Amino acid sequence: MSSIIDLYNNTPTLPQIVTVPQYIVFPFASAENHGWQHSIQEWLKALAPLGSVAIGWMMWRVSRNQHDLSKEQLRLAGEQHKLMRSQFDLASSQLEISRKQADTSQQQKEIAKLKLKLDLFEKRYDCYKEFNDIFYFIHWNYFILSYGELDKKHDEMYSKIVEFKLLFSKDVANDIFAIWGMIHKVLKLKLAFENNKITIEEFNEQKMEYSEASINKVQGDLFNKISPFLSTKEFSLV
Repeated sequence: MSSIIDLYNNTPTLPQIVTVPQYIVFPFASAENHGWQHSIQEWLKALAPLGSVAIGWMMWRVSRNQHDLSKEQLRLAGEQHKLMRSQFDLASSQLEISRKQADTSQQQKEIAKLKLKLDLFEKRYDCYKEFNDIFYFIHWNYFILSYGELDKKHDEMYSKIVEFKLLFSKDVANDIFAIWGMIHKVLKLKLAFENNKITIEEFNEQKMEYSEASINKVQGDLFNKISPFLSTKEFSLV
């Protein structure tokens, strides 16, 4: 059995514990146990390289995972770029569609305006043509048809006065009324001739003044005032 002095002598000092390998694992082991302690130390020394390998392998795995993560991030960035490009292309397409819709809407408005102008042109043309047909029918038949037949056409001309005022202008309607009045005076002479109140010579002589005045009015002032209303320039889309 060891004495107190032997226990004191075998107890390592602090520098020994720090510097001597045998005390790192078992600092208070006795000298008798030094052999198996040495074996354990050698075994730990043999395991040390394996620890380094394990640490290196773990660091390689971490680096490999970081590399894979970087690749995935790059792939996601590429997908995001493709998505943003697709969204940009979609927005551009929608903008182009909106522009074409606006152009189509504007063209439809222009076509609608043109159709209204065309409808108005047709009504004005028909009104003017009907008036001319009536006027020249009366003018060329003063000596052929009776007063009654001519007076019916004369009444038709009067009904056109309001129509001319609505489709053209008040000034044009006034000219129509003036022409109607000239014809009215000729028809009064026609009625007088039929009732034997004047001779054929007197009728022909007196009607010349009103007949020529009405012709000049139709072919002069009236035509010049109506022409701008029947211009084809109104049908341009430009």
